[in-house]
Amino acid sequence: MREQSNETESTVVRATQTACPTNTPCAAARHGEWNLGVYDLDVVQMRLYVNGTRAATEAFTTPWLAVGEVSLGGTYHGGKLISPLKGAMDVRLHDRAVSDDEVRQLFLQPPVVKSRWKSETASTATPPVTPDAGPAGAGLTLNKGATLGEPWVDGGLTLDGVDDYAATATGVAPVDTGASFTVSAFAHTAGVPTCEAALLSAPGAVKDAFSLRYVPSDTPDSDGGRWRIGTSSADTATAESAQVKNGQFYGPGTGRTWPWSTTASPES
Repeated sequence: MREQSNETESTVVRATQTACPTNTPCAAARHGEWNLGVYDLDVVQMRLYVNGTRAATEAFTTPWLAVGEVSLGGTYHGGKLISPLKGAMDVRLHDRAVSDDEVRQLFLQPPVVKSRWKSETASTATPPVTPDAGPAGAGLTLNKGATLGEPWVDGGLTLDGVDDYAATATGVAPVDTGASFTVSAFAHTAGVPTCEAALLSAPGAVKDAFSLRYVPSDTPDSDGGRWRIGTSSADTATAESAQVKNGQFYGPGTGRTWPWSTTASPES
């Protein structure tokens, strides 16, 4: 939306997504969607995009230069915050009008890496910390004797299978597990695990927001076992759980690396 002028009685011009007809499912606005607004001076037009698709267009013929601040999470007028937002956002400003094709590419572009642990170096603290190469800066503390091992891919983290583990600081989770996210890892074992082994997890007070485990087979000579990703609907003892398994990979006895990646979304 834009004001026709910087006057008190100015008329507001809005480009608004069409509402759903009564009792009819459609792509109405929902939480967690990607929105983009464009003003194109060449065609004096405002455009609204939702999840990469143009949702509304409106003519706007009286552009004017704003002299106030850019506000996130609400609009600020007369010393008051109006229409405050409760939630999280990722905001970007572009210095020109983008086309329909560019909007689709912005929506589909590769994800932004929040954290990446290369396990190439560690601090001299006790216990040591290997740094996070991503913008979250969530270093991994090497607990119970976990060490940096022989490099492969970038570096390497070596665990003894008894009590070694690495973890971010308490309460520091680089991604919002209540929204969409992707995690990936490479794992290589010294032998075939005889019991469940956890590779990655994000624990809550009672339940894991997600966990990735290797589940061994009853017939390891013919079946390499399963990777299993598990999630919980809430951090409560009675929360519902969902699991997905995959057994189509080279087993630990082959001496090959296990690559793993998953994407989670609260709407899936």
